[in-house]
Amino acid sequence: MHNAEIQVVAGIIQDAGGHILLAKRHKHQHQGGLWEFPGGKKEAKENAQVALARELEEELGIEVKNAHPAISISHHYPDKQILLDVWWVTDWQGLPYGREGQSVRWVNPNALDSYAFPEANKPILQALRLPAKYVISPAEPEDLDSLLQQLTRQLQRGLKLYQLRLADVRLYRSYVPAVFRLCQQYHCQLLLNSRALTVLSHLPVGVGVHYRTADMLALKQRPDNLPLCAASCHNTEEIQQAQRVGVDFITLSPVKATLSHPEATPLGWQQFWQLSRLANCPVYALGGMSDEDLACARAHGAQGVAGIRGLGL
Repeated sequence: MHNAEIQVVAGIIQDAGGHILLAKRHKHQHQGGLWEFPGGKKEAKENAQVALARELEEELGIEVKNAHPAISISHHYPDKQILLDVWWVTDWQGLPYGREGQSVRWVNPNALDSYAFPEANKPILQALRLPAKYVISPAEPEDLDSLLQQLTRQLQRGLKLYQLRLADVRLYRSYVPAVFRLCQQYHCQLLLNSRALTVLSHLPVGVGVHYRTADMLALKQRPDNLPLCAASCHNTEEIQQAQRVGVDFITLSPVKATLSHPEATPLGWQQFWQLSRLANCPVYALGGMSDEDLACARAHGAQGVAGIRGLGL
C-alpha cells in the first residue's frame, strides 16, 4: 500500500549576479545532508504561493514579494511520495540566512552539478540550464545560406536553444555540419528533429534530439549518449509517455491558433497550465507564441516560449 503523497513547495532564488540560493538539509531529516532549493511542506488547504511565502520566511527570514510557477515534480522515493511545487522567486525583501540553523549558500549556476541533491530536485537543475526562448527553424528554408544568415542574427541576439527541423530529410546531411559549427561558435545548444535520424548514421557530439510525437510514442526508453532529449506533446497520454522515456523537456501545443497547423484546436492557457503540471520536466509553450506571451506563459508554469516565427531573436 502506497503512502499518501506529501505536498512540498520550493523556491528558486537568484540574486542580481545570477547566483542560486541553496540550503542544506539537516542530518536527521529525510534526504538529510543533501543540498536543496529552500522550501517545505504545504499545509492542508493552503495555497501553494502562500505556503511558499510562509516557508521562506520561516526558513530564510525573507518576505516574498513576487513569484511565478516553475515546475511541478511528482517523485516516489522508496519510503515517501512527494509532489514538489517549484516557484521562481523574482522579488523578495530581507537578507536570506539559515533561520533554522541550516547551512545556506549562494552558488554559481555552472557549479550546481558539484552539489548533491535529492533525486526529486534533478528536474529543477534542468530548468536552470534552459533558456526562456526555444527557436525552431523554418521547415522549408530557401537554401542553406539564407538559413545560416537568419540563424547568425538570432545567435547574435542571444539565442541559446535551437532545433533544426527540415521538411526534406535529405537536406540534413548538408545542413547539419554548418549549423552545428555556427551554434558551437555562439555556445547555443542544437537539437535535430527526430526525422533527421532516418538519414544520419550518427550525430555530432553534443547535439540533442527533439522527438516528433509519433517517434516519441514508439520509443521504449531514452537513447543512450544524448546530451539533451526533448519531445512534442499535446495531451495527457503523450506527456505520460515523455515521462516514461525520460526526456529533458517538452513542448506543449498548440496554445494558440497557428499558421502551420490551422486545423488544430488551441489548448488555451488554462488547459496548458493543467497539462504542464503533469510533465515532471520543463515545458515550453508552443503555438502562436511571441515575445509578448512570455510573461503569461511563465505565469502558467512554462519554462518559456517556443516558435518558428514571432520570437524577437
